Amino acid sequence: MHGILTYMAVIIGGALGGISRYMLILFVPHHEWLGVLLANVSGCFLMGWAVQALNTRKRVPSFVKKGTTVGFIGGYTTMSTFIADFFSFMTENWLLALVYVFSSVCGGILLAWLGMVVGKKVAVC
Repeated sequence: MHGILTYMAVIIGGALGGISRYMLILFVPHHEWLGVLLANVSGCFLMGWAVQALNTRKRVPSFVKKGTTVGFIGGYTTMSTFIADFFSFMTENWLLALVYVFSSVCGGILLAWLGMVVGKKVAVC
């Protein structure tokens, strides 16, 4: 039974994460890449928060943790679209491509760290 709950949580979380990413992309019309960037860096923040806030609490069931991290955050963020956007930019404007990669990677690392800091404070409360 426990395994089924985990699978269902990942399936539902992945669907909700994918829909959330799509809605964010629609929120930034004519600049789909910006929606992808926002999804990826905010997803890094969410993952940092989740690692600290959820994984340090023993009372949170593992299916909730997996549904949140693997499911929702995994469905919300997207490496494949990031790479496709990068190559598209490379053919048009290499400087924009470099700014996109730099802001995605460095912004993601910074926001993951910030999420961990916030998640650690939440976990202590």
